[in-house]
Amino acid sequence: MQSKSAAREIGIALGTAAVVIASEFFFRHYVTFWLPVVGNLLVTDSIALLLAYIFLLVAARRLMHVKWRDEVAGIGQALIELVTKWKGAGWLLLLVLAGSVLPVVDRLL
Repeated sequence: MQSKSAAREIGIALGTAAVVIASEFFFRHYVTFWLPVVGNLLVTDSIALLLAYIFLLVAARRLMHVKWRDEVAGIGQALIELVTKWKGAGWLLLLVLAGSVLPVVDRLL
């Protein structure tokens, strides 16, 4: 019985990935060229991808009936706990390391 639920979860994950990839493809290859170029084509491409993710968020909200205020409040609470408790210090240190030291090392390599 457990294999059916695992197969269902894998199917849902693959379906979600396919929808995200298809949305990115559509917005990157079609919507990008409907928009005026803002400074550079890469900037316009980023704006098109932002629109794609906003579209996906709205679609997900409509389909899943999620209580977004509760979800955002939970994320905020998790961030507060990460910053204020010692058990999150290692993760916070790794985040700072990944954002500051690793790009410098990458440039040197």
